[in-house]
Amino acid sequence: MYLNCNFKFHRTVRAGRHYYDNRRGAPMHYLSYLISGEGRIVSENGTVRLGAGDVFYIPKGYRYQSFWQGEKVDFLSLGFFETGTREEFRSRLQVIPADASLREAMLSIPMERGCTVTCRSLSLFYGVLDRVMPHLTQGDEREDKIVKQAKIYIAEHPRCTVPEIAAACGISEPYLYVVFRRAAGGTPNEIKQRVLCEMAVDLLSATELRVEDISERLGFSSSAYFRKIFKKQLGTTPLSVRKFGSL
Repeated sequence: MYLNCNFKFHRTVRAGRHYYDNRRGAPMHYLSYLISGEGRIVSENGTVRLGAGDVFYIPKGYRYQSFWQGEKVDFLSLGFFETGTREEFRSRLQVIPADASLREAMLSIPMERGCTVTCRSLSLFYGVLDRVMPHLTQGDEREDKIVKQAKIYIAEHPRCTVPEIAAACGISEPYLYVVFRRAAGGTPNEIKQRVLCEMAVDLLSATELRVEDISERLGFSSSAYFRKIFKKQLGTTPLSVRKFGSL
């Protein structure tokens, strides 16, 4: 592992299922490479599914939970506070287009335990970052605020319709679809389902309400449909959440 105050480069190999809770926010920016295994990153913006060979970026401060599984989960992570250049950025969680040469370049960065960052490791890291930055999708503060406002409205009005969400945000329904696709990675209905399922997790963990009662409270047409959407959005069942107390 190479460490100093601004960088943290490491590679982890584990087997089976693993869970990490970063709902307080990622402490650094992370450029990562999933060498083998599979995973999913779950946040208020939706779920990003990852497979072997994927290179992805997690911005500093991003709140999420991650789930990993496989006979061998081999994971490389390049953490950094700032780039140290004038090319600073505010980007989204995203999968980066990566060819074999980029993956090889990431693997070439030394990561021996007990060492400090060297000129060679930083040189290789900045070479990787230079190739990645043109592919990063920048965030839009206004659109992010609209998504946040919409989610608050959904949480307060679980039975709301898409036109009502758009009206609450002061924008047209077509523009709401554009904003949600661009800033949240889904349609208004998909994001609404996501918000309601996250509310269901809290109810399942903190109350003794039956699944049928939770389904009714959150405005689902039936408990069967609620279970179907819950599984689709969170990759697990209400029963599992109630049994283990969390995702």
